[in-house]
Amino acid sequence: MKQNFIMHKILVDTCVWLDMAKDPEQQSLLNVIEELVKRNELTLIVPKIVVDEFARNKDKIIKESSQSLSSVLKRVKDVVDKFGDPKKKKAVLEQLNNVDYKIPSLGETAIVSVTRIEKLLKGGTIIEATDDIKLRSVQRAIEKRAPFHRQKNSINDAIIIET
Repeated sequence: MKQNFIMHKILVDTCVWLDMAKDPEQQSLLNVIEELVKRNELTLIVPKIVVDEFARNKDKIIKESSQSLSSVLKRVKDVVDKFGDPKKKKAVLEQLNNVDYKIPSLGETAIVSVTRIEKLLKGGTIIEATDDIKLRSVQRAIEKRAPFHRQKNSINDAIIIET
């Protein structure tokens, strides 16, 4: 019996891809997306601007994924050192040092996620921003329609919406 399936098309904003890249717990979501794409049950609609924004921000994400955890651990170690139970302090600090030692592997997880996301983006249907898309985006700004309803430059978001 032939199985019927529906092809889904989705467009994912750059900030979502960046969040997935920096959060190791999002690996399972990436697995699902990759599997659905592989089965031809999902197609990614990728505005070229998303590819460009992701490429521009990926190094920062990789760097931050290691640094942020390292700085948190340093603060925790300082607090434990100052206020920890003297009998348990040494053991706790040793555990924190073991975790601190593993931080580079968390940065490596971000690198793997970035690579996987780039492959997904490149395999999607990439859509260039045409002059018509750009004009409609500018018209949104003139009319103060989303994403221009706030006081920030949102032209890239408008181009994504119009794409």
